[in-house]
Amino acid sequence: MLRKLVYSLLLCGFAWPLIAQSLRGRVVAPNGDPLPFVNIIFDGTDRQGTTTDIDGEFTISNIETIRELHFSYIGYQDKLIQLDMADLRSPWQVILQPQAYDFTAVEVIAGVNPADVIMRWVIRNRKINDPENLDSYSCHTYNKVVVSWLPQEAAYLEQLREKVTDGDTLLLKGKKKRLLEMMRGAAEHHLLLMESLTEKSFQHPVSYGEKILASKVSGFREAPFVALANDVQPFSFYQPEVMLLDKAFLNPVSPGSPDRYFFHMEDTLFRQQDTLYLISFHPRKGKNFNGLKGVLYVNTDRYALQNIIAEPADTGLIHFRIEQEYDRPDGQAWFPRQLNYEIYMPKYPDPHLGIQISGKSYVSEVQLDIPPDELEIGKVDRFILADSANVLPEIVWQTQRAQPLDTLERRTYELVDSIGEQHHFDRLIDRLEVLARGRWSFGAIDLALSKVIQLNRFEEVRLGLGLYTGEQVASWFTLGGYAGYGLKDSRWKYGGELIFFPNWKKEWEWRWYYENDIVEAGAGQWPLGSDIISRRLYADRMDRSEMYGTNFRMFAGRFLQLSLGISHSRLQPLYGYTFINGTEQLSEFRFSEATVDLHYAYGRQYRYILGQRVPDGAAIPYPALSLSLKKGFGLALGGDFPYWQLSAAIDQSFRLIRMGKTSYHLEAGLTEGRIPISRLFANAGFGREFQWLTIGGIFQTMDPYEFLSDRYFSIFFRQDFGTLLFKTKWLQPSISLEHNFSIGSLSAMQQPDNIPFNTLEKGYAEAGLIIDNLIRLNYFNFAYLGFGGGVYYRYGAYHLPGGVGENMAFRLSVSFDF
Repeated sequence: MLRKLVYSLLLCGFAWPLIAQSLRGRVVAPNGDPLPFVNIIFDGTDRQGTTTDIDGEFTISNIETIRELHFSYIGYQDKLIQLDMADLRSPWQVILQPQAYDFTAVEVIAGVNPADVIMRWVIRNRKINDPENLDSYSCHTYNKVVVSWLPQEAAYLEQLREKVTDGDTLLLKGKKKRLLEMMRGAAEHHLLLMESLTEKSFQHPVSYGEKILASKVSGFREAPFVALANDVQPFSFYQPEVMLLDKAFLNPVSPGSPDRYFFHMEDTLFRQQDTLYLISFHPRKGKNFNGLKGVLYVNTDRYALQNIIAEPADTGLIHFRIEQEYDRPDGQAWFPRQLNYEIYMPKYPDPHLGIQISGKSYVSEVQLDIPPDELEIGKVDRFILADSANVLPEIVWQTQRAQPLDTLERRTYELVDSIGEQHHFDRLIDRLEVLARGRWSFGAIDLALSKVIQLNRFEEVRLGLGLYTGEQVASWFTLGGYAGYGLKDSRWKYGGELIFFPNWKKEWEWRWYYENDIVEAGAGQWPLGSDIISRRLYADRMDRSEMYGTNFRMFAGRFLQLSLGISHSRLQPLYGYTFINGTEQLSEFRFSEATVDLHYAYGRQYRYILGQRVPDGAAIPYPALSLSLKKGFGLALGGDFPYWQLSAAIDQSFRLIRMGKTSYHLEAGLTEGRIPISRLFANAGFGREFQWLTIGGIFQTMDPYEFLSDRYFSIFFRQDFGTLLFKTKWLQPSISLEHNFSIGSLSAMQQPDNIPFNTLEKGYAEAGLIIDNLIRLNYFNFAYLGFGGGVYYRYGAYHLPGGVGENMAFRLSVSFDF
């Protein structure tokens, strides 16, 4: 037995040199940042080599058979390493030195540009290579986001050299001292660290789902927000426009892009059976559009994108860059393997102290074309939080991370968690969630902030108070009321309500209410809409309204919201109007009504932010439909006016390549039955006076309450062409055209005797020209505030006498851009 053991040990000793060795390493820039997709050539032959992954890492098998490694990367000096004298123990770190590289240096190529030929194949095959065109898929993702300081300590100390000796901060006070302390703290820990594990699902064409299996945010016991793979960049790089930080950039992989982008063949790599073309790209000189620059790695297998590095061609106050890597999990279809992004705000919050946000997403366990019943896709919400998402043990996190946490990241959790516990970060989030509901919590009672001060033309200013029970009282209902006093009309308004719901996320709600308030006469209402700026701000023709009723709202299916209501109200016009009913002249009107409201938005899904369900932010190119049906009852049910009224609206916004953004709003209404003008359609007019704010879906040159209809049709159209003229740092004019039109009628039995009005049988038309960003102002080195203006002109059958000036309206426009 002993002899066999000795022979075995000797055999292993002789065999050890014959075992193939592998070399693992990482290629980085001088500051330690990893360099993705670096080309590594073996022994000077293009047909043998490898490429670093998106984290700059590489593995080379059979390293003992290789004599030299040649590293090359766009924007960096080549590096040649001889292996005969090198230490082959892993891991290696290879540092490449940067060199000046101008993407726009070469734009003239004799004959046919080979890069254009390849890119046309990429564009032709974009649909078959786009993961979003698969029937379905599911995958797991691990996501990590790190927020860090970007200190410029040396430059700051140079500026303060007269006050600082040997780095002694004791001579500094206040802001300067705190700033220097933050700079030096950047070497000890990050500002914030977030991680998540998710199961991502998709069913063609528009159904997405993502189950948050685990989530962790430094400083919080329960993560208030989640790191996700496509929060900043698209999950797929094949859409006609790439949305980065909610800004649209023309995709170099889109039809017609060779006319706008210059492509240059940088290198050709041979990897096993595949060939990789390295193609750099940038906007052509003289072409003015939101473009990208970077490098595409094109695989000859279906001419698919294998690697992508891209960033905006024009750098603003915020710099960002994305990196994507694709592979073939089933050996055929290309699918994202890893996505990275970097966001730099180099001069925010201080010119010497910026912020960097780094995000990494690793994709695994990819399954393609799976049955719909096996997909984790919610009926309403795009993101579903698992019950155990906030309590995953650290030992499980260690097995799920794509890479172990480094020293700085571990310190971040330790330090920021202790600070969060000391300063009660979780309580702060609880308060912010209440604030997101429009309330401020005082324990069991919440103050309704929207009731404290209100503005409109009729009251000018309303001061009031609204109090409601909070989450500490009950998680399934809220009870409250309000009172307010109008300074101009010198009247009190008040009301109360009781709302039942399953929880504060409100998948449904059942509301009982009483209100003694004012309402605008003839104003169309869309209760399932979400306009931030309401027409009520400019309302001037009001009815005194005493109203009580009940309303039930719910998500009735995927993409569909439903609202059912019954109410009784008593209206008193506050503008000298009376309604003649036979021989009787009425100054008060009783309405008993039932309403049904529907809102269908195909493709619209939702997410929770600070406890509130909001649209998930994804651009939906499909029209959204709103319907409102109202039935008024007669004396048998306590009303004075039996009638029917149907209203409908369609909204859509979509982008056209090289044309910008197209938006339209269609609206129509029909009334059957004789009713006061309180329930007719007072076609929405803004007035020709100069206004500081612009509300969509309203005529800009039509006077308020100028027209009255019992049936009508309106269209509001806007085409935003973007920056078609030119760009400078301070001036980036963006042109939009608007055209609005309405036609309608008012039957003879509806026409009031003592209120001036006009009707729309001839068709009302106006056109507008808006130029945004005429002036751009730097906003704290974070973004640009753009100021511009618009002019609208009333023309056609309702053109006013008195010349051009009588038919024009001017508006101010304000925009926000990075």
